[in-house]
Amino acid sequence: MKQHTLLLILLATLSGCRSQTPDLTQLRADQWQEDIRFFMEQAPKIHVNLYNTMPKSRFDSIGNDLIHRVPNLSSEQITAEMVRWVAALGDGHTNLTLPDAHVYPVLPFWFEEGFFIVNAQKEGKPWLGWKLLKINNVAVETIVERLRPYQQRDGEQQIKAQAPGFLVSVEALRAVSVVTGVEQAVFTFQNTQTGEIKTAGLQPLEATDVYRNRHGGDTNESDSAWPLYRRHRDKMYWFEWLPDTKTLYFQYNTILENPHESVQDFIKKMAAAVEANPVERFVVDLRWNGGGNLFTSKPFTEFIAQNPKINQRGKLFVILGRHTFSAASYFTSTMEFRTQAIFVGEPTGASPNHYGDTRPVRLPNSGLAPQLSSIYWQNSFPWDKRPATQPDIAAPPTAADWLANRDAAMEAILQSKMQPMRPVAVPEPLKQALLGRYLFDGEKLVNIREQNGQLRLDIKGFVATNLYLNSAETKLASDVRSLSIISAGKGQIILEAMGGSMVLERLSEDFMLPEELLSSGKINESLTAYRALKREKPTAHSVSENELNRLGYEMMNAKKTEAARAVFELNTEFYPQGFNTWDSLAEYYMNAGDKTKAIAYYKKSIALNPDNNNGKKMLRQLE
Repeated sequence: MKQHTLLLILLATLSGCRSQTPDLTQLRADQWQEDIRFFMEQAPKIHVNLYNTMPKSRFDSIGNDLIHRVPNLSSEQITAEMVRWVAALGDGHTNLTLPDAHVYPVLPFWFEEGFFIVNAQKEGKPWLGWKLLKINNVAVETIVERLRPYQQRDGEQQIKAQAPGFLVSVEALRAVSVVTGVEQAVFTFQNTQTGEIKTAGLQPLEATDVYRNRHGGDTNESDSAWPLYRRHRDKMYWFEWLPDTKTLYFQYNTILENPHESVQDFIKKMAAAVEANPVERFVVDLRWNGGGNLFTSKPFTEFIAQNPKINQRGKLFVILGRHTFSAASYFTSTMEFRTQAIFVGEPTGASPNHYGDTRPVRLPNSGLAPQLSSIYWQNSFPWDKRPATQPDIAAPPTAADWLANRDAAMEAILQSKMQPMRPVAVPEPLKQALLGRYLFDGEKLVNIREQNGQLRLDIKGFVATNLYLNSAETKLASDVRSLSIISAGKGQIILEAMGGSMVLERLSEDFMLPEELLSSGKINESLTAYRALKREKPTAHSVSENELNRLGYEMMNAKKTEAARAVFELNTEFYPQGFNTWDSLAEYYMNAGDKTKAIAYYKKSIALNPDNNNGKKMLRQLE
C-alpha cells in the first residue's frame, strides 16, 4: 500500500474532533479491567516511544490503580480516567477523546483578553462578540485548568487551541463536574465595550456539524469588510493578488490535495500571478492549518524555495498560529530551513520535532480506540526541544482586533522593514577549511559548497541556506534562524543551531549513505548500513517505516527490482507488526508474478489489520 494512503488520518480541528463510542453502561467491571490490561499490553507495541515523557513504572502504576478502582467507578468515570491516562503520555497526537455528543450553541476563542464568543447557533447568536466569564457560576479559567489533564499536547499552544471546544462540550464539562447531564447550563457573558454583564440559560445541541468552522469564527467569503484570514476558510488553498500593497496572499488551510484543483495546477496558476505582477510581499497564511498529508506540501516548498522573486528575506512571510499543527508544522519547518521566510503571528500548536501518524488500539469490550503515535518526525535538529516554532514578529490574536475586523499579522507584515543579509567575501583559507561533505545526525549529508561566489550549506531535503561571514571573521551565519558554522580546523566544523551544537568531520570522497549504496547496486552493504543505523539510532528518519516504504516504491518504479525487494523485506524485519510493511511486500511479489508469496503476505497484513481494505481487494483478485 503506498505511503500517502496512511497519512490522511488527522484531527479535523484541534478544538476537539471526538470519536463516537457505543453505550458503555452495560459493561461489567471485569470487562473494563480486561480492556485496561489489553491497553497496557498493546500500547508499547504500537507507540514508537511510549515512555518518552512518562516512565514505564508510572504508566503501569496508573493502569494498575485504575484496574483496582474500576468496581467503584461508573462507566463515564472510567472513560474519563482513560482519557486522562492517555493524555498524560505527553505528545500532541496520542489521544483518547471524550465522547462529544452534545455541545452548547456558542463557541469561544481564547484571545489575549480572554474567551470571546466568535461563533454561535440558534439561541447562542445574541452572544456573538461577548466575553465568556462563567459556566454554571464556575469561572472559565477554573474550568480550563480542570480540563487540562484531559487534553493531549505538544505544548501550551495546543491547549489554547483545544480549550474552546472543550469548554462547550457537555461530556467534557460533565467530566469536570461543571454540569451533571445533558442539560441547560447558565452562561455568564460580559459586553466589554459597555461593561454590562448578563446570564443566559443555554440548551445543548447535537454535536454533529453544529459549526461549519469550529475555531476562529465562521467564514464569510462574500463580506469584503472581513479581513482575508477570515474568508474562504472552507477552501484547502487559495490566493489573491492585492495590488494596493503589491502583496500576493496565499491561504493554506489543509495539507491535502483538492480533488477539484490539483496542487500542481494551483501552483502553476499562482506562479503565473507571481510572474505577472510586481510582487513586493509573498504571504503564506498557515494559522488555520491543522495538517494532513505532508507529502502534498512538498511542491509548495519547492515552488517557494526555488523562486528567486519571492524567496528573499523581507519579501517572504509565513503567518503562524496555535492551529498550525502536525503536517502543517512539518511544512513550517521546511519553510524555516529551506527559505528566507520571516515568521509572523503566534507560536505553532505543534513542536518542530514531534510524534505523529497515530494508530488505534481498539479495546475489545468497550470499543474505545486510543490513538497512539507510530512515528517520530524529526523535522529539525535532533537537540531542538522547542515546544513550538516561534514567530520573528509577534502578532497574537486579540479580541479587539477580531471585533474591529483587523488582522494584526498582516498589518505587521506591511510595516516590516526587515532586510536581506548581504554577502561578504570569505577569505580563501577559511573557505577551503569549510568546503566539503560532512555526516550529520548519522544519516544526513552536510554539503558546504561554493555557488556563484557565495558559500552555501545544503542538507538534502532539510536545509538549504547561504552562509554569511560575520564581523569576527570566524563564524558564518545563515538565512536560518540561529544556524551558524564555525571552522574548528583539522577537517572539522562546528554546526550550531536552535540552542545546540555538534562537531562534524569532513568525509572521504567515497563515502555513501545507505540509500546511495542501495541505488548504486551495493545492496548487501546498504542493508548492513541500515541495520547499524537502526541499532544506533532507532528513531532515525531513514529507518522509519514510512521512509523505507517510500524508498521501496521508488526502487520498484525505477525498475531496480532486487533493491525494492530488499527494502520491503527489511521493513518487515524492522516493523513486523506494521500491516503496511507486509501489504507493500505483497504488492512487490504480486508485480513480480509470485502469486503464492503475494497471497501469503496479504493474508499476514490483513491478520494484523482486519480493516486493511486494500489488502482484501488485492487478495480477492489473486485467489
